[in-house]
Amino acid sequence: MTRSAARSAGFTMVELVTVMVVASILAVFALPKLTNTHGTDERSFYDEVQTALRYGQKIALASRRNVCVRVANPNVSLLYAVGAACAAGNPAVPVPGGAAAAYTITAPTGVAVGPNGFFQFDSANSGSPLPNASHLITVGNRTVTVEINTGYVH
Repeated sequence: MTRSAARSAGFTMVELVTVMVVASILAVFALPKLTNTHGTDERSFYDEVQTALRYGQKIALASRRNVCVRVANPNVSLLYAVGAACAAGNPAVPVPGGAAAAYTITAPTGVAVGPNGFFQFDSANSGSPLPNASHLITVGNRTVTVEINTGYVH
């Protein structure tokens, strides 16, 4: 083997140190962002709550039955109203797709949802919320609003 071939067979010390410095910088700045999932958990559950509310409104209109939204931290559940009343023992709205399971979503650890209580989507009035008021549901630092008159969820 010639002398020039032996030299080009490995990495120089400068190249190795450069790679180690770049890897260290990535470990210091990128790793904490990859391991901290609280922000993404909160956003994900916020989106799930919006989806559940829109589904509840559509079920109320399609089935011609009022649908109750029950918020009991850390859960949000959809129930059918019995008469004009919402209660924890009311029949559950099934999950989409025909499964018999109740439609309940649970917040991830560290994500709070509130305030606890009930409101309904009116089956006879374009899905507007009852009592006739806007409803706010907080998910961590975000707020889901159900508008009065239209039931628009945003």
